[in-house]
Amino acid sequence: MKIKIFFIFFIFFLLLNFVSSAEPPKLPMIISGEVLINEKPAKVGTIITAKIDEQKITSVEVSKKGHYTLLIQEPTEKLINLYVNEINTDKTVKYGVGKIEQIDLLITQETPNKNKLFFIIPIILLILIIFILLWGKKKKK
Repeated sequence: MKIKIFFIFFIFFLLLNFVSSAEPPKLPMIISGEVLINEKPAKVGTIITAKIDEQKITSVEVSKKGHYTLLIQEPTEKLINLYVNEINTDKTVKYGVGKIEQIDLLITQETPNKNKLFFIIPIILLILIIFILLWGKKKKK
């Protein structure tokens, strides 16, 4: 009977030892801040990406206009590069367990020139007016 109790305590002790040796998960690094595109708050849906050595670690969509928050769980002390819509922001931060960083991002992104329509529409209208005038003179003859 004593051997049985000893054996149960021995097994319990071994199991307890295995459980206590398990390492708790490490806290993620949190990077957050404002994100501006052409000096205006980034729209909802803008993609913020964190990369190490050009390899994507994580990305997040902007869910509140002009603000982002990244959670990074990466077991490395390397530099993290931040991108907005795949454009390098030239902002870097060194990873740290449980570290909280406030980093504002700003990029300049070319926008399509909508003013071209203002030049094309009057030209088309002018051509139509000339065509109608010439067609009217031809019809009178």
